[in-house]
Amino acid sequence: MFGQSAGADAVAHLMVAEGAQGLFKRAILHSAPLGLARNRRAMNQAMSAAAGTFEPTATLDEVLARESTVTQAARRFGLKGGMPFGTQYGAYPLPAEADIDKSWQAVAPHVDVLIGATAEETRFFAVLDPKYRRLLSLPLLGRLLSRPLVAISSRLVYLKATRAFARRHARAGGRAYHFVVLFRPPGSEFGAAHTIDLPLLLGTQASWSFAPILGTATWEQVQEAGRQVRQLWADFARTGVLPAQVEIPGVLRVRQV
Repeated sequence: MFGQSAGADAVAHLMVAEGAQGLFKRAILHSAPLGLARNRRAMNQAMSAAAGTFEPTATLDEVLARESTVTQAARRFGLKGGMPFGTQYGAYPLPAEADIDKSWQAVAPHVDVLIGATAEETRFFAVLDPKYRRLLSLPLLGRLLSRPLVAISSRLVYLKATRAFARRHARAGGRAYHFVVLFRPPGSEFGAAHTIDLPLLLGTQASWSFAPILGTATWEQVQEAGRQVRQLWADFARTGVLPAQVEIPGVLRVRQV
């Protein structure tokens, strides 16, 4: 199973979903926002209250019309409010939140895991945020402040939690590798941001030709950066095994946990 972002979050939770055991034996998890997965009950309750009730005959348009109200109710919950819709522990088919670690430990020996994130995950969202762009426009101070903001938020939402996932998996008897994507295309203000891993693995020149995240990088540069990554990922998909340490300078770092 392969998933990126919300897809990686889904694969991680499918590992412990009731009835899903044995469906797959390897999981590649890119940029799962696992740092936002827990302690969501109060936010979910606030969102539910904001949504109110619907008549059984309510149309899809009527349901979607309340989306902005529900999303707004989540904003006061900090970083979690940035991903308001997500898994709810204790709701079928997931275990209770108090049991989630034990559930992942139980399946660890049966699923090989390759998990990680990009070095500057939240820079993707920051560059698109008008407030962040105003911060960047401040002479000297803007860039000095922006770097730690991106580093801290990337660690809290993605990097710390994916490392913890890999460590727990290994301690429980599973095979686990953790990776960090370092690729920063020339001329891109996004840097090593969320989704920069995708053109290294998937798509064609035509499908990425209008993507600003690649900056001024030529397709040849993207292909060269991605060639070894694709080989490693294919090796893992086939065998579940990678070298204990891999370093592709300026592109990728992988460590067995």
